[in-house]
Amino acid sequence: MERLKDLSIETLFERAGSTAPAPGGGAVTALCGMLGVSLILKALRISLRHAPDTAALLAAEPVLEGLAQALGQAADADSAAYGAYIAAVRAPRTTDQETTLRRKQLEAAAVAATEVAIDAIEHVDRASAEARAIGALILPRMAADLKAGLHLLAAARASAEARSTCSIASIATSVAATAAASSCLRRSVVSWSVVRGARTAAI
Repeated sequence: MERLKDLSIETLFERAGSTAPAPGGGAVTALCGMLGVSLILKALRISLRHAPDTAALLAAEPVLEGLAQALGQAADADSAAYGAYIAAVRAPRTTDQETTLRRKQLEAAAVAATEVAIDAIEHVDRASAEARAIGALILPRMAADLKAGLHLLAAARASAEARSTCSIASIATSVAATAAASSCLRRSVVSWSVVRGARTAAI
């Protein structure tokens, strides 16, 4: 299966700006986060060249690399979820059975999209925490790259939060919430509680 992160920038730009359903905002958001991590890794690796035995930098590198890969996978997952949603929208509904099936497919796609957005938020938060933890160890001349990476992560987080909020609203107003939807909603509530707690502590 084609992976979005393997596309050229030009191809990705053309597809994201086209009338095709995917890639859309969720996929581009995840890739934005992935690029943010790449700048943090650049700052880390160049700093390591000057201090190769710095334990904190050595420990953070594989963690950040894993989070970057996870964000790339989230981009593909979002495209798949939105593709499923569009397919459900276009599904026939001439009978009660078709209408019920279509509603369930729409709900499942909304759950999948919400899960992807929440995953992206969690990956971004972990990457941001790793970056801040090693900030004092980064070479001064690489501080701008580290900061740029953090700005991209912040933008990705804001976008993922907005998208998940929309999807959660869609699920919450569903005629019949399934167990999967209920589980997703519970996870969302927990995630936002943690986020709000962290923000309050920061203030």
